[in-house]
Amino acid sequence: MKCFKRLTACIIATALCVSSSGTIFALSDNDKKDISEKFSDYLLEKYEVTRSEIAAGRNSLPDTDKIPVLVWCRDDIDHDEAVREALPVLVNDLKETAGLRNLAVTSETTLNDVMSLGAEPTAEAIQEYIETERDVSCRMYSELNGEFAKKYMSDMEVTYISKYSPVVVANLSLNETVELAEKDVTVEFAYYGARPGRLEALDVSTVVTGGQLVHNSLGYTGEGVKIGELDGDVPDIVYKAQLTPVFNNVHINLDGFHQAGNHGTGVACILIGQQTNNYTAGMAPDAELYATSIFKYNAYTDEYDPHYLEQTEWLLSNGANVINVSYVFGEDGDCTYGSYAKWLDHIAVNHYVTLVQSSGNFQSSVSDGANKVISGAMAYNIITVGNIDDKNTVNLSDDELCSSSAYSASNTLAYKPDICAPGTGIVNEAYPNGMTGTSASAPHVTGTVALMFEAKPTLKLYPEVVKAILTAAVNPDSDHRYCVSDWTSSTYADSYAKYGAGLLDAYHATQAAYNVNYAYGILSSNYNQATYNLNVPSTGLTVRVSLAFHKYNAINNSHTSLSNVVEHDLQDLDLRIIAPDNTVIRTSLSSNNSVENIEFGAMQTGNYTIVVNKVPNSYTGNVEYGLAWMEAY
Repeated sequence: MKCFKRLTACIIATALCVSSSGTIFALSDNDKKDISEKFSDYLLEKYEVTRSEIAAGRNSLPDTDKIPVLVWCRDDIDHDEAVREALPVLVNDLKETAGLRNLAVTSETTLNDVMSLGAEPTAEAIQEYIETERDVSCRMYSELNGEFAKKYMSDMEVTYISKYSPVVVANLSLNETVELAEKDVTVEFAYYGARPGRLEALDVSTVVTGGQLVHNSLGYTGEGVKIGELDGDVPDIVYKAQLTPVFNNVHINLDGFHQAGNHGTGVACILIGQQTNNYTAGMAPDAELYATSIFKYNAYTDEYDPHYLEQTEWLLSNGANVINVSYVFGEDGDCTYGSYAKWLDHIAVNHYVTLVQSSGNFQSSVSDGANKVISGAMAYNIITVGNIDDKNTVNLSDDELCSSSAYSASNTLAYKPDICAPGTGIVNEAYPNGMTGTSASAPHVTGTVALMFEAKPTLKLYPEVVKAILTAAVNPDSDHRYCVSDWTSSTYADSYAKYGAGLLDAYHATQAAYNVNYAYGILSSNYNQATYNLNVPSTGLTVRVSLAFHKYNAINNSHTSLSNVVEHDLQDLDLRIIAPDNTVIRTSLSSNNSVENIEFGAMQTGNYTIVVNKVPNSYTGNVEYGLAWMEAY
């Protein structure tokens, strides 16, 4: 039921403001106090120093050992330029496959100009375009960040220069970090290491379930899609030397390799596991898997150190379309929107990748899961997944949230998880006795995304649309299907925080992708509302609509104050439904989430109007969004 007209609009690449002069401004007393605000709480803890001590001045600071520090730089590349350099790939493909001989790329051409011509590029061209844009960004970031390191960190121990973000990693003493903080060319600092006690255990489970209907009825198995796996260990590609391989099409990052383990193997089972005599195939058995460990061996300490950015960027450089993170990402701490969550949001917006992360596990005997969501998983632009206990039955009425599944109950941050998937007591090749954990739930969602990409390759270019589809096409028969129309109600908010939009439905999500039951759009200060028509042919039908939009992380325009941070406030988009008689029947008005959901029963036949509205707040830039709907059922 293709009821919506599609909205075409320019993709606005997020770019940080760049100071061409490179001038370092003199610091006022207030600016000196603001220097400490650049430090994450955990970085201060690692240095054993307070913000007031930093504000007092560098001369009074103690000498410290060097520790790994993530440095956010102020200047960013021109993402529009990276897009323009890659666009000829799509243009040449359309000239050949669609006969559009007059196409040409100019300095004003956008991706939308090409995608709105009424012809779709081939899946191969889309993948080549994505990898070309990343290659261009890689070159531009290497030059930009390399110049930064050379100019400001020449006498410091730089360990990694990011290829996809304005970030440099270095081993720094406290005085070196403060020296960098005093320059307006830096905006934020975080500890680049593991936070003890909150790494997910390597014995949590995986789930191999839910994709068989897609394989058998729709014929999609993930072919032509590249999945990235970022984990604590890597999969054993010939697990226990079985005669029948568990996996096909696997590439292991040997540079990041430290061990093959059950956790990485279990996650890979749900992603691309092959059908065997004893076990069901994974969600996307014909997809291509690129797997890497977060950890790398440090010969100086004889230990394995985390390298979150470097290992993620290896996946990007190998063309991953969707990345599964069943592990803690960074040291932001529980239920915190910090440097690592911001970095994931930056990557999702700028480099055509859908990111899926587990919400995390906790000891239910110790505490409730409220506000225990792990580092990185609070990012707005990623898909965070919680764990549904399906009680090992196909009967949905007995499903409930797994007692160890973490969720956010914050009144100021996003409600997480975004969606839930089965992840309790399900067996696979790596865990024949059954496993439990959000680490298992996340790859169930990641595999579904791969199926959606095979069904509609253009979705690789629109992560916000992918998220909208997944949260709209949740299982229609599950009791744990939530739409928060009244965010002041504690019952609604609490349920949504635990379950997200509801239980993953791979079949309906893939079907919605194939049928183009979605739209992509952009709202700006001049164009702050969009409307869509939906025809409902009979009463008694239930319709579900979901809106997902980006949070943009960029430097504020002014570079004369050190109070700038590496993010903008979340833009507030709202969603409402107007019945054929022009009455508003449903609204979703969250100010904290980047997802809005509505579900309604049709009391009238005819055209319903869906309104996407941009609410004025401190962020005045353009906002990209995806809108999707569940077929009436």
